[in-house]
Amino acid sequence: MMNKQILPLGLLLCMAFSLSACSATDHDDDTTTSGIPLEIEAEVQGTQPRATDTDAVYDKKAFVEGDVIAITDGSNSTYNYQYISGKWKPAVSGSYHTISSGNAATYTGSYPSDFSSVQSDQTTREGFRNSNPLKTLATSPSGNLLSFTGEKNFAPQAAKITIIVTYIEDRTPVSATIAATGTNAANLCNTSGNEHAVKCLYTAGATSTATSTHNWECIVLPGNHTPGFTIVSKIGDTTEKTGTFTASQAIEMKAGYNYVFSFSTSNDLILNSVTVLPFTDAPSQDAGSAS
Repeated sequence: MMNKQILPLGLLLCMAFSLSACSATDHDDDTTTSGIPLEIEAEVQGTQPRATDTDAVYDKKAFVEGDVIAITDGSNSTYNYQYISGKWKPAVSGSYHTISSGNAATYTGSYPSDFSSVQSDQTTREGFRNSNPLKTLATSPSGNLLSFTGEKNFAPQAAKITIIVTYIEDRTPVSATIAATGTNAANLCNTSGNEHAVKCLYTAGATSTATSTHNWECIVLPGNHTPGFTIVSKIGDTTEKTGTFTASQAIEMKAGYNYVFSFSTSNDLILNSVTVLPFTDAPSQDAGSAS
């Protein structure tokens, strides 16, 4: 007697329609009915491979799982795409943006997709990340591939300030604030109108750990700034020490650069050096002798 073979329903459906309709592709959830779905590739300026994505949570050196970018065309229509399993897919499932053959439209990309302002409180990773706008140059698709790589990658639109303080003893970090000083001081941020001070993010580990070297970072608007620094640390459990320093002249801070201020201190802050680096470059931890 012949054995009866029962084919799975999914296979029957594939045979009834077409193989491609059931194949797993980047567009398996596409609900559009016309045009070619837009494919996207994107990278951050100065992308650096690393073992973990810990720093990418706030200091965007590479796109990671779950990131959302906004794609805006020449008519100011915006489409959000999310990085999922190594591919950019519509943030809203099935809503692929489509283009027609010979499409000559240009697009720009931005991150965060919901960026609103450089914030005055950057003491959390979320506050820092949301203050750090990245944007691309306008580019056109090649076929249906929109590539934000190479010279068209996502580049910082603000400046970064890094503070490195070396103490003569281990201390617990408390806070770091940078204020714009001088007559007609330019805004450091724009959370709500004229903002001349930014609270920084501690980036040298846990704030509960006492150490002799403290690192702080913040994002500021480009401009001519005369920064004043107020750094608070704690010796032991209760004794707080405040160090201050105000620059003697304005420094032109440009988008895409990291301005590294290295201090040593036994009491007040002593400026050892100011180094200007590309935005994503890691500064040297040698802040000079704390004597």
